Amino acid sequence: MQIQQHIHFIDRPLECHRLDVRFPAPLDIGAVLGRDQPYYAEAKDLPPGTQSTLTKIPSVISGAGVLHVVETVGLGTVVSVELRQDHTLTNLIVPESAEVILLANEGYLVLWVVAGHSGILVLQAQVVKDKENTHGKIRRNLGDVPMRDYLT
Repeated sequence: MQIQQHIHFIDRPLECHRLDVRFPAPLDIGAVLGRDQPYYAEAKDLPPGTQSTLTKIPSVISGAGVLHVVETVGLGTVVSVELRQDHTLTNLIVPESAEVILLANEGYLVLWVVAGHSGILVLQAQVVKDKENTHGKIRRNLGDVPMRDYLT
């Protein structure tokens, strides 16, 4: 998969951030997409010429637990949301042309949406407590086969 831009929202109870990473040329990310953290978390992983900005923002999740993200995107842009610990999504609504990837860790869920065309990308979902720790259990119990860690 090749991407030109990645917009990553980190939602925390006390502080929320928006990380915008723009690559100088389309970047083939391959299997590293399966990580539960952005693959460019360390500066050494960034190709020369990459621009990134981290800004503090209000939460993209309302007090009523509704996730609402609206972004102007190009083809292949990834928009992702790292949810608060022990929360999950229900009733996810994304454009039909978008590809949805859910990545799970023992404590939190990350939603990745790859834009299928240029324009406005709207993501909506209900965010609820993950009482069963569904995603954490999936991640932990599938460790017997290495590639299963990348599938949720």
